[in-house]
Amino acid sequence: MSIEIVVKGNPPVSVMVTKRNKEVDDSIEKFLSNLNAAKVIGLHIEWSLIRESDGVTRSKIALLTLCDGTHCLIVQLTHLDSVPKSLFNFLYLPDYTFVGFDIVKNMDKLEKEYGFGCKNYVDLRTMAAKYDKP
Repeated sequence: MSIEIVVKGNPPVSVMVTKRNKEVDDSIEKFLSNLNAAKVIGLHIEWSLIRESDGVTRSKIALLTLCDGTHCLIVQLTHLDSVPKSLFNFLYLPDYTFVGFDIVKNMDKLEKEYGFGCKNYVDLRTMAAKYDKP
């Protein structure tokens, strides 16, 4: 199941929640379109507790959110058959920078669980700590 909603505002924000590769591909195209000049993309990861077949409960990345201010993509990673090539390629584009809190830890976990990360990323927590001094 996928859902797309538009949050009213200036500008309005389109939000796509999906587990379908085709909709991931379409959303990546929106990020890359000429109408979209943003080269900085917010990246957030949500973890979920998963009970493995051995009975052990582990945390696993369930959602990957990408947002540029006019479009947000929320990918249900645990429900994908495979990671879309468009997502993998987008995250490795040299002209884009992905920003988020604890992004270094999240990239390590994403690489370990799904076999991909991103090329350029900035941890906002580190940046905020540097500038938030009395």
